[in-house]
Amino acid sequence: MASVATTGVSSYVLRQHRPGDLGWIVHRHGILYNQEYGWTERFEGLVARVASDFIEHYDPKCERCWVAERDGSFIGCVLLVKDRDSDLNGAKLRLLLVEPSARGLGLGRNLIQQCTSFAHEVGYSRIRLWTNSGLTSARRLYQKEGYKLMKSEEEETLGMKSVTTVVQATQRITSPTMSPSVCPVKPTSPAIVTTSACPAPSLEVWATPYSFDSGMVHYIQFDTETDLGHGFIGPDEIGGSEGEESGPFSTLCDAQLKWLEKDLSSVDRNKTPWIIAAGHRPWYISAKNESGTVCEDCRKVFEPIFLKHGVDLVLSGRTHLYERNAPIRTFNADPNPNGLNNPSAPWYITNGAAGHYDGLDSLS
Repeated sequence: MASVATTGVSSYVLRQHRPGDLGWIVHRHGILYNQEYGWTERFEGLVARVASDFIEHYDPKCERCWVAERDGSFIGCVLLVKDRDSDLNGAKLRLLLVEPSARGLGLGRNLIQQCTSFAHEVGYSRIRLWTNSGLTSARRLYQKEGYKLMKSEEEETLGMKSVTTVVQATQRITSPTMSPSVCPVKPTSPAIVTTSACPAPSLEVWATPYSFDSGMVHYIQFDTETDLGHGFIGPDEIGGSEGEESGPFSTLCDAQLKWLEKDLSSVDRNKTPWIIAAGHRPWYISAKNESGTVCEDCRKVFEPIFLKHGVDLVLSGRTHLYERNAPIRTFNADPNPNGLNNPSAPWYITNGAAGHYDGLDSLS
């Protein structure tokens, strides 16, 4: 997709990157920063590493490289990537460049605003970037767009002594909270989650996953219909198998998986030694009709994290029968030599029989 920006001089096009663009970006950074600031090939090597990392780890749902063109010629670029050095749901703005022939068109500001807009759309909580004391024009642009200085330090990574500054924008970017919702339900009261009694984690309008403690059990309700994560399309989403065109609902990349990881990591097994997770669709089932469709994408998304954190029991419905499997690990029976004494994989129970007007499903 591309957008056209019209100025008093001419128009330019902003588009996403194509094969060959990242090599050109490295090339132009190396030449321009040497000509204008005297930076050596060490800086070009740094840019090459950033570009290589972007290509290797590129996530189209959460990351972008914009290239600006005028009359078919490259005039600028910028990258927005995940901040993989932080667990605070942040992004990094990288490799902002405006060719001398395009300066004064407002292109630099437009590129920064593209990053801000996309970060808001995806759900990042902040954007960080690194700049240099000598890049006065760029620093003014960042300041106008709401970035604030975090720290400065002198270093020689560019082949010469210089002051590198880290700036961050947080004011204009908001995101859902990602804290787990643990509701201490009394053993004598129904374990029913309501907005007032036990708020679910706030994921904007999408708040279906939640967790609570009852007695010695930590319960998790997860969503198999939308927002699976890892780029998978949920059954109810636009393009999904159900044709519901409902969702995804969270604008945060991998929101449910991040929430699950944080929730499961926080469980105190001394207080709640048992973990039970429940979701609508099963991924180990024997029914042969349409309601027994195996959710293989659900398995790919959720099984690894349940195995990692030792979930004891996974409950599901949808299929109109009762089926109980032995502990399973990636299609195979749990190899634990102790058998059912503290198995290393979850039990899977499907119970979708209650109240189905057509009766029970057949087994294949």
